[in-house]
Amino acid sequence: MLHSGKIRQLLLALVATLFVWLVHTLSLEYTSSMQFSVKLSTDLDWYEESAVSNEPLMLHGTATGYRIMRNRGFGGKLTQLEIFVERKYLTKIAGHENMFRVNVSDIGDKVISALGDMASVDFFESEYLTFTLHKQDFRKVPVIATSSISYRSQYMPVRDMVLIPCWCMEAGPNWKE
Repeated sequence: MLHSGKIRQLLLALVATLFVWLVHTLSLEYTSSMQFSVKLSTDLDWYEESAVSNEPLMLHGTATGYRIMRNRGFGGKLTQLEIFVERKYLTKIAGHENMFRVNVSDIGDKVISALGDMASVDFFESEYLTFTLHKQDFRKVPVIATSSISYRSQYMPVRDMVLIPCWCMEAGPNWKE
């Protein structure tokens, strides 16, 4: 018959064995489908500079068990990839003023670069991604300094002080004067 001390030792050995097995298993590489959220930055005139994709980027690739579990996320939040896309790859969606489409085949190299050592891509399951980039209006705003400048007695101004620039451009949605 087992004594309570031997039962504890046996349970502790079993837990340690399971832990080592889990660490080993998660460090191996597996092939899996993965999803990522894509944050796009662009140089498109008159629109916001960045937006997050309306749908996840789906790909099939190889990664360690740790990376795959982390990608699946706890709490439903996807890992976000940040990429810069030139305006030539953005296609406006007809009938939608602020919606743009990007073919994944055009930005595949940028996605692979953003993934780094996180995963290697076998193929992309998504054909395209859509982004909502809101129109931006610009207006010229004067810069008015509210300051008081004084000099110690041994100093004196040579000429009048000038604030440069005297105006700046602000961007925002639908400015109302």
